[in-house]
Amino acid sequence: MPLRIPEAKRIVIIDWSMIGDLIMLSPCVNAIREQYPDAHLAILGQPLSISTYKHHSGVNELISYDRSKGDYDLDSFKHTVRQLRAGKFDLAFIFHNSLGSALMAWLGRVRQRIGYRYECRDLLLTRRFKLPEKRQHLIETKADLLRACGISLSSLAEEVHIDEASAKKWLREKLGPNFGRSRPVIAVSIGATKEYKQWSADGLNTFLNRFPVNSADFVFIGAPSERKLYEGVYSYNNTVVDLVGQTTIEELTWVLDRADLFVGPDSGPMHLAIGRKTPVVALFGPTDPARCGPYRYERSVVVRAERICRSCESKSGRNMRQCLHTIDPEESYYAAVGLLAQYCSRWRIDQV
Repeated sequence: MPLRIPEAKRIVIIDWSMIGDLIMLSPCVNAIREQYPDAHLAILGQPLSISTYKHHSGVNELISYDRSKGDYDLDSFKHTVRQLRAGKFDLAFIFHNSLGSALMAWLGRVRQRIGYRYECRDLLLTRRFKLPEKRQHLIETKADLLRACGISLSSLAEEVHIDEASAKKWLREKLGPNFGRSRPVIAVSIGATKEYKQWSADGLNTFLNRFPVNSADFVFIGAPSERKLYEGVYSYNNTVVDLVGQTTIEELTWVLDRADLFVGPDSGPMHLAIGRKTPVVALFGPTDPARCGPYRYERSVVVRAERICRSCESKSGRNMRQCLHTIDPEESYYAAVGLLAQYCSRWRIDQV
């Protein structure tokens, strides 16, 4: 039977994960808000990750935990603990399955601390549940923690909220008034945290130049560290705006909201696009799309690598079976035009 949790006036959601994980948490954030409509609701996590909740009407406070110097940066850890203590929270939902996240809530004097049993942290939790044994999507795993507490979820769709007025003004200034007016806008990402999750420059070049002349407007997106990945990449047939390393997370979300299609690896931008209901061609290698890919999202196609290239094999060993460098650009192209034909009125099917 579900374990009913007590009433609470001040609630904190703790998740130290990357951007994509925080967006996959959005169904749980919405469910907690529905369960506690009058409570003060805070989200604690990495600064870039929690910034995706800046404009969520149900979130009252964002508490940053800077992990940029590593997990053993005691100054940053203690600073966030002090913020928790000052907040005087009644209840914490701890979605990050680490010893440190539970310890932070305990040291922060949160009265009720709910999370999964993991890394010997049982004594730090007041309500603890066993992780689901079946392999399932991370959205379901997060949702199961709430279900165990008697909290139902009305939707499992990922969401990201934006400032519509600011987005419209910024996009007009950055992209120009005519960009995407007569052709679909395709946002392309090549980078990811791991090399075997990155698409190759050769693969992207072939993909871009498969599109006929004047058939699309492309936007390159990515972090400053990914700048080198785009060297030598260009479309000979269509307009390209290069925004790699030139956007904040909020501005990146605006670009993905404006785009008619996103094409890129398993990454934060992929989940940002899903959160804004943008069609997605999701490129996967060794990571499992059934666990962290688009979930029940009909505007998506997953293209998965089936083998590993020599470069990744030499660096990562034979235990890794796939890398995105072996993705077929032709398969990605037909996945893209299929979604454009279905969801973009400016795409002409006779161009394929």
